[in-house]
Amino acid sequence: MSFYQDMIWPSLKVTLLIIAAAFVNVSYAEETDQQLLAKGMWHDPKTNLIWTRCLLGEQWTGSSCVGDKIKYTWHGAIEVAKLTKYAEHTDWRVPRIDELYAVKVKSESDKRSMILPSPLCKPDNSSSFYLWSSSTNTGWKATAYFIKYMTDEYAIPNICYLMYTDYSDKSNKYYVRLVRSSK
Repeated sequence: MSFYQDMIWPSLKVTLLIIAAAFVNVSYAEETDQQLLAKGMWHDPKTNLIWTRCLLGEQWTGSSCVGDKIKYTWHGAIEVAKLTKYAEHTDWRVPRIDELYAVKVKSESDKRSMILPSPLCKPDNSSSFYLWSSSTNTGWKATAYFIKYMTDEYAIPNICYLMYTDYSDKSNKYYVRLVRSSK
C-alpha cells in the first residue's frame, strides 16, 4: 500500500462525497415542484421533464402568462430555444414530438379525452393552437412535427384537448413551448 492509497485517497473520497451531497441538496432545494410552479415552470413526474408554463413571447407574472405569444418557423424556434435564458436556466430546447405527446392526462369530466395538464393550458381567444416539436419528418426533411390543441371555452373553460399530431412545412409559423431535463 502506498501513502496515497492509505492516507490521501480515503480523505479525498470523503471530501468529494460531502461536496457532491451538498450540491445535490442545494439543487433540489432550489427547485421543488412548488418553486418551479411559482417561477413559471411545471415538472412532469411521468417524464421528469420541466416545461415552461408560458409560450415563447409571454412572460410569467407569478400567477399567469401575459404578453403576446410569438409564432416561429421551425428553424427560428430551434435557434431561439438555444438562446433562451429563463428562470436562470440556459438549457431550454424545443421538445421532441414524443415528449409533447406524452404530456397529457385523462379528462376528469370525459374519460375518453386527453387533455393538457392545467399548469400548461393557457387558452386565449382562439379555439386552437399549434406547438412545434423539434422532430423532423424523416420521410420529408423539409417538414417537422407539430401538435394541435383545442380549447372549448363554452363547455369546460380552461381545458386544452389534445387533437392530433401531424407534420408541416418548416417555414410555417407555430407557437413554441420549451422544455429541459430536470437533472
